[in-house]
Amino acid sequence: MTETGADATAGIGVGADASALLLRGKVAIVTGGASAIGRACANRLAADGAKVVIADVLDSAGNEAARAIAEAGGQSRFMHANSAERLDLHNLIATTLEAYGFVDILVCAASADEELPFLELGEEQFDRSIRAKLKGTFLSVQAVAKQFISQTEEGRAPGVIVTTGAVGMPNSEHGMTQAAASAASSGGVVQLTEA
Repeated sequence: MTETGADATAGIGVGADASALLLRGKVAIVTGGASAIGRACANRLAADGAKVVIADVLDSAGNEAARAIAEAGGQSRFMHANSAERLDLHNLIATTLEAYGFVDILVCAASADEELPFLELGEEQFDRSIRAKLKGTFLSVQAVAKQFISQTEEGRAPGVIVTTGAVGMPNSEHGMTQAAASAASSGGVVQLTEA
């Protein structure tokens, strides 16, 4: 795990708004935090005073995301972790606990969007999208929820889990016809979250 940043209690150019007061000193894990929605969530959490652990398979982008947070005055760590691998999640949580003692927030934003015309979409690309977003969300939520239960038994306040998904959202310039795998994995996350 690579750590960068100053003390997160200093904030990142954010006034004393409600979210900054609520998040100051909290510990957040963001899967898929190296890019896109995950990176935006990591940035906002850090800006509001949370200590952010960015988990991703994109090492260069992950280190850059953590470095950018540090340069803005926040506190962030990057750890190479595939959220669809149970052992990676175990190590991610263990390393986060070793560094900070607890976890307060999980944001599941990992994905592997495969935008190809439906008739050209291969099984490998479909599986990669389902594995990264749907299976990764399932395993991440399950692992962190177990940690939350353990922490509440020790008297800590319950944590928060945020998943990212959508149903019926055309997420490419060509609409759903070139985003079948992404739509399936994203819709699956919505149904998993409701369950």
